[in-house]
Amino acid sequence: MISCGTGEENLANNRAMAQVLEAQRYSVSLVTARDGHTWTCLRDTLEASLGRLLSLR
Repeated sequence: MISCGTGEENLANNRAMAQVLEAQRYSVSLVTARDGHTWTCLRDTLEASLGRLLSLR
């Protein structure tokens, strides 16, 4: 799981990385929040990221 704010300057790189990983058959998803590189953005994407991580066994 890759998380990123839609206002971050690194968004294009995160999208490209997700595509590269998918092409190599990794299970990856990109979660975005409407914000920049802030604590608010982290909070808004944390549930999706952490929830998926904790559900892996």
